[in-house]
Amino acid sequence: MKVTDIMVEEGDVVTKGQLLAVMDSTQLKQAEAQFDMAKKNYDRMKSLKNTGSVDKQTFDQIESAYKTAQSAYQFVKNNTQIVAPFDGIVTLSTKQVGESYSAMLPSAYGDPALFRIVDMDVLKMSLNISDVDINKVKKGQKAYIFVDSEPGQVFVGTVSFVSPEADMMSGTFPCEITIENKNHVLKPNQYAVTDIVINASENTLVISKKALIDEGVVFVVKNSIASKKNIMIGLINEDEIEVTDGLAVGDFVIINGAIGLPENSNIVIRNQ
Repeated sequence: MKVTDIMVEEGDVVTKGQLLAVMDSTQLKQAEAQFDMAKKNYDRMKSLKNTGSVDKQTFDQIESAYKTAQSAYQFVKNNTQIVAPFDGIVTLSTKQVGESYSAMLPSAYGDPALFRIVDMDVLKMSLNISDVDINKVKKGQKAYIFVDSEPGQVFVGTVSFVSPEADMMSGTFPCEITIENKNHVLKPNQYAVTDIVINASENTLVISKKALIDEGVVFVVKNSIASKKNIMIGLINEDEIEVTDGLAVGDFVIINGAIGLPENSNIVIRNQ
């Protein structure tokens, strides 16, 4: 079918049901005429079937032809007046007025899309999980998302899909994170990194990972004297360690310069 009119441009905000484009109606008229004829035949055959004047095989053939014509008519009708399926922003328009378009054939962009519309309010982040970590990731877990365009800002999402099977080529498991994006700061196809929260502790004591001088050992300062202290470690992330035993709120822990520090050294605290 040929495009006879286009109502929107790339970058336009559209609402669900809004008319985007109109196609040539020639095929629609033909499909409608064929459907009308098939329906008349079908209705007539139903009456004959009720009186026993037609055999089942003939009736089935007429019924099949009617359903095929109905489906074809509905398909052409749906693709003659193109409307927005949801609220969003038009990010791609693949045709111009006068060009031919078929919903069954791929375009130069690799798919049969006439328009691409993006719902900016809710985005999905796609990533792949290795088989080492796949059993740690569950649907519903919280995720923190970071993008270079907004340094220092953290976006919160939720794991919404974890594939039960690995990709045949990469051996990794596809995963999706859903992110609320009401202010439209995040952009479609933007590169991002994420931390998925697989375990969490509330109201816990944490210290910098840099404080460890050995497994479960830190230097604490009391009365200007540095001494080693054994601690029990809980959850660990890239930067911090949960301390479940061995330290109390208010203890001074050496973060920088502890490696090689002699036991019971005199310490001057310069930054508290």
